[in-house]
Amino acid sequence: MIVDDEEDVAHLAARRIRSWGHEVVCLYEGNAALEAVRKEKPSLILLDIRLPDVSGVDVYRRIRGEKSLELIPIVFFSAHSSQEEYCLKELGAEGFIRKPYDPEEFRDTLSKLLGEGG
Repeated sequence: MIVDDEEDVAHLAARRIRSWGHEVVCLYEGNAALEAVRKEKPSLILLDIRLPDVSGVDVYRRIRGEKSLELIPIVFFSAHSSQEEYCLKELGAEGFIRKPYDPEEFRDTLSKLLGEGG
């Protein structure tokens, strides 16, 4: 699942992930993402920090606060690289991918979390 308010960015990332054989759902707002996560229980969430309705950090905290969702890997996906250390060390996110992303780093990070071994 990709949660990013920039639809073109989300669609390009989704196309790349689909080319690896995965299904991808794109959402553009935090509250819609929370509803979808509860329903779909995705294998992985690629989450932007800045969303129009609620911050990605708040979405992260709400997901982590629900027992049935707390083990879903979440990778922050943001141009705000100044938030990387906070997201990884303070929040405990499984990854942080800076936009614009390096295709190899993108694949390596997500493949490990999807159990593909890179």
